[in-house]
Amino acid sequence: MPDENTSPTLEKHGFVIVAPDMRCNNNCLFCYDKDSPVEALESVSVNELVERTLAEAARQGIRRVGVSGGEPTIYPGIVDFARRLRGRGLATSILTNGRTLKDAAWLEELLDAGVDHFHVSVHSDLAHEHDAVTRAPGSFDDTLQGLCNIDQARRRRRLDLTIAHVMHRRNYRRLEHFARFIAPFGPYYVLLSYSIVHQASPDDQMNLLAPFETIMPEVLKACQTFDALGQKVYVDNVPPCVMRGHERICLDFQKTNNLNIIGLKMLGRSEGKRYKAVRQSINSHERAFAAQCADCAIRPYCGGLLGSYAEHFGQPKLRPYSPQEIRDRLSAAQAAAN
Repeated sequence: MPDENTSPTLEKHGFVIVAPDMRCNNNCLFCYDKDSPVEALESVSVNELVERTLAEAARQGIRRVGVSGGEPTIYPGIVDFARRLRGRGLATSILTNGRTLKDAAWLEELLDAGVDHFHVSVHSDLAHEHDAVTRAPGSFDDTLQGLCNIDQARRRRRLDLTIAHVMHRRNYRRLEHFARFIAPFGPYYVLLSYSIVHQASPDDQMNLLAPFETIMPEVLKACQTFDALGQKVYVDNVPPCVMRGHERICLDFQKTNNLNIIGLKMLGRSEGKRYKAVRQSINSHERAFAAQCADCAIRPYCGGLLGSYAEHFGQPKLRPYSPQEIRDRLSAAQAAAN
């Protein structure tokens, strides 16, 4: 996992994620937030957002806030929000598609307000494929210019960049190409995230899912490419047994055991309050365990797999860890350390 010694702006213990505005200037194929009820799309006031965020951060002992969405950079109060968080000692990350950051002056305004980390979603190394996923013509060029502006800003001030790449049937075959495309931007890490599809999602989203046995050979080849390029990479929404031998880059395992991630998702007015705190460490409400998981030696430390995966593909082909395997691997690690 990222650590504070090499990335001074990123917290290693967790963060609060807030989603103040569910509107977005993309319309991604796999996105479930775009299907939120209309009543939940109205953006919240900055005062309410700051008050709720500070309370949750204090309760959890967390000093970093990640602003998500929707697309957070189109939230009208984002600059005021970041500035007020900084005034209370909290750092701000923005989880963004990067499109509005093509405006260098706007980027500088966000930085001056206290934003010190951008987590940018990039969906392909090819413009037409990226735009086909976002269903927003010109979005690739916008995001690319945003990344270039971030790169320039990083040359003169402390600023972290991380990249998210959602993997699905349309793009997994180009993961090695994507690695070579994105590494020159020098992100602190790249996150290869298996597409999250909720169990109630429509068929066109479910059909984006690719079975682990199909996608993982390409994922591991891409990880080798990233490693050869000296680029940190993590894999998300894939259980550790599927990452066997590469568990150190399995973010699911890290999220389950090491990270404290609390999400404040907007609710409709009918709920009686605007936000509900949801523990996001492993999205447990969307997780399931296969039958063979019952015999796994690391079952108490594993987040399982997405319930939508099991629903779509049936019982997955998973090989549980045996106690003897764990003992053998621990012994081998100790011997290597000596």
